[in-house]
Amino acid sequence: MVSYFVNYGVAQRYKSGAQIWRIPFGLQLVPSGLMGVGLLFATESPRWLAKVGRTEDALRNLAFLRRRSIDDDMIILEMAEINAAIREESAETVSLRYCLFTKGINIRFFIAFSLFVLQQWSGQNTVGYYGPQIFKSIGYNGTSAALLASGIYGVVKFAATFIWVMFGVETVGRRWSLFASALGMGILFFIIGALLKTYPPSASSSSPQPASRAMAGLVYLIAVVYSLGVGPLCWVYVSEIFTNSTRHWGLALASATQWLFNFAQAQASPYMIDSLDYKVFFLFGAINVLGFSTFVFFLPETKGRSLEEMDVIFGSVSKGEREAHMRDQQDGLEPGVARYESDEEKRTGSVDEKKDLGVRYGTSTP
Repeated sequence: MVSYFVNYGVAQRYKSGAQIWRIPFGLQLVPSGLMGVGLLFATESPRWLAKVGRTEDALRNLAFLRRRSIDDDMIILEMAEINAAIREESAETVSLRYCLFTKGINIRFFIAFSLFVLQQWSGQNTVGYYGPQIFKSIGYNGTSAALLASGIYGVVKFAATFIWVMFGVETVGRRWSLFASALGMGILFFIIGALLKTYPPSASSSSPQPASRAMAGLVYLIAVVYSLGVGPLCWVYVSEIFTNSTRHWGLALASATQWLFNFAQAQASPYMIDSLDYKVFFLFGAINVLGFSTFVFFLPETKGRSLEEMDVIFGSVSKGEREAHMRDQQDGLEPGVARYESDEEKRTGSVDEKKDLGVRYGTSTP
């Protein structure tokens, strides 16, 4: 949001020179520096602590994050579920082949890849990166007017994202938020394309025409709809579906996919805007309606489900098997003390025991 107005202010103050890029670039160091300092005080993940055998620290951090007592029954149950998933995963060696060809795992990588391809080609980033050009194409002539319109667009997107993530998404859920967001964006893009074809802006007009103002309002509305799902929730959804052992692989794929196709659409967008004119809005409308909304309609809902439940949802392990594993893990946790027995062998298990767990749990291949 701030970047839009920084660009507007710099454009008003400097017409040429290195300051045009140095000031926006330098100001970006401030939030990244604050984030770097804040990470030093972040609480360590309970799942990582449990994975490396630091169960007492994991319980303590889990209780802190849930705002409950360390011997609370819900904390004991969740800790048992976490440890059950970790013991199941310990029977497998995670590799690229495992990620791509294992039932219940490969579908998650396909979802992560597809979500970010569709997100990057939903049209929102084209509007974000080339906002001034977009606003010029719909009738906002002049650099200052286009930059100011882009700044207002940034404010709208920030406010909508904040309100929805804080107060709406846990009520509606991820799947329906993504579906409604993609469908809404597609419909609005079709309307803008139709208006631009029917009422092309006049280059000689000193102020935006009524049709241009209507199209600008629809662009702002697209920012609102985007912020209700397609923008923030692709990352939320992807961060929730992977197992502890594959999460770094999955998020790496998601990030690489995002930036690869972000680069592709950033390079293609100026040519698309110039050559397709109003048809570019029809293209984005079709991608959202026929592609994005159709794809997310078939995704499973993750709202209110634990990370460990994703294995059951995607078919990596059956519900009955998981419940049995959780009961085994609960036996090693004492209510009121809530810790594993101190013997290291009992906490991690020998190699033979892990192999046996893989056979009993049905997670290893013969």
